[in-house]
Amino acid sequence: MLTLNMKKNAKWIILILAIVILIIIIYYHHNETGTIIANFKDLPNYLPPDDIHFIKDPDISNILNPVSNFKLIDNDGKTIYINVFQHKKINIPPFTYRPLAQYCKSSTNPLTDSEKIDIMKNNEGLHIITSSPIIPISFENIWSSDESVQDDNTTKSIKIWHPIAQPGTVTMGDYITMSSINQINDELPCLPINLVVPSISSYNIIWSNSNSSRSSIYCWKATVFDFFRCSKTYDPSNMPEKDFIFDIPKNILKENTLQL
Repeated sequence: MLTLNMKKNAKWIILILAIVILIIIIYYHHNETGTIIANFKDLPNYLPPDDIHFIKDPDISNILNPVSNFKLIDNDGKTIYINVFQHKKINIPPFTYRPLAQYCKSSTNPLTDSEKIDIMKNNEGLHIITSSPIIPISFENIWSSDESVQDDNTTKSIKIWHPIAQPGTVTMGDYITMSSINQINDELPCLPINLVVPSISSYNIIWSNSNSSRSSIYCWKATVFDFFRCSKTYDPSNMPEKDFIFDIPKNILKENTLQL
């Protein structure tokens, strides 16, 4: 009789433990919308090193402004100021999280600190980083501006880089740096082609310029996150670059996003 009771108790204990374990798994891995949730420091404990996922990081202190109020004269003869923003790269072994792309803003006046903070807060794409370990084959320097005198009387210029994606992958945008940067290595990731779809963005021009070598560049919006691409010519009705603009579908982003 004692043995029978012990067996019954053991079954109940096993059943209760199974339910507890199931609740823990559901709690830590999915909320009601199916989005994975976890604490940053816990990620390596249960995600495989080759997992490709995204994180929405709300902390604006992790947003960089590598090109700040760079002044130039655009192709219409107007003085403009260029600001570039991106999320910083974060290393949490076994993952390195990189920004999807940069965001570029042009304005007729220098951006104030409060205006920059508004951009950092409100641009969704700036807060999304990915664990994708795939990095571009190289970054091609496709254009450089002339040296121009800035508001602080220094002379500066910028460079535009185009990432060359690995076969079967894509990148989400081009890259702008100050001219003091001579090489780009792994600042932006590549995403597998099965995670993206062709973009339906507006392709509106952000800014344009021609340097003293008569080399023109057009910087235009790309993707629903308002990242950007650059091209030597601009004709939305006949622009091969449009074939290489991609978005991440909302359902894929939701299903593969960790929330801090």
